[in-house]
Order: sequence, then structure tokens, then C-alpha cells
Amino acid sequence: MALVVKQSGEKHFTRDFGGGTISDRVIVSALDGCPCEVRIFKPKAGFCPGENVIHTRNELVVVLSGKIQVSRGDMTHVLGSGGKYFVDAGTPTTFIALEDSELLLDFHGSLPEGE
Repeated sequence: MALVVKQSGEKHFTRDFGGGTISDRVIVSALDGCPCEVRIFKPKAGFCPGENVIHTRNELVVVLSGKIQVSRGDMTHVLGSGGKYFVDAGTPTTFIALEDSELLLDFHGSLPEGE
């Protein structure tokens, strides 16, 4: 188990999704020797990465500020500051930012080979 320490604002790089939506990689497993990847994601109101997005790793999302909507199948939840959700790797999920938001994303684990 690794101990990874980062100062406020310390990150590896910023990904720009356009329209002001950005994602800062804070902890990256390959660079930090840690079994997870942590990002601070700042989607602008209306941002949606697509319907039924599937990630290859488990994902824990914590809403630090703003409001989001997350859907899986016919289940939809609206989460505000302090809200959180977990989705297993390989699970189709739709996400929409209802307000300018700031989220903590933790990606960890992976799908078994061949899935």
C-alpha cells in the first residue's frame, strides 16, 4: 500500500472537454504507485459525456458542489453537494451536470480480462 501526498492544486495535467468543463488528474496509479486514479472534475451546467457511458474501472463520485443527475436504466437520481454514487466497472451510466459543479472522482479496480 502506498502513501501518496499532494499539496492543494498539485496535479499531473488538465483535460479540457470544451465549454469550460475540465478534469484535473490529481493521483494517477502509474505515476504515483497507487491502485486508484483520483480526479477533480468541474463540469459546466448542461455537460453530458454521452448516454450509457461504460468505464473499465469501478467509479466513486462525490459531489463537492453543484448539482448532477445520474441515471442507470430507468433509475434516475439528482445529487447535490455531499451526494455520492458508486458504479461498478462495465455498468452503463448517464451523467448530466444540472449546475456548474465540482466532483471528486475515484477510479479503481478493473474488469476481468476479456470483458
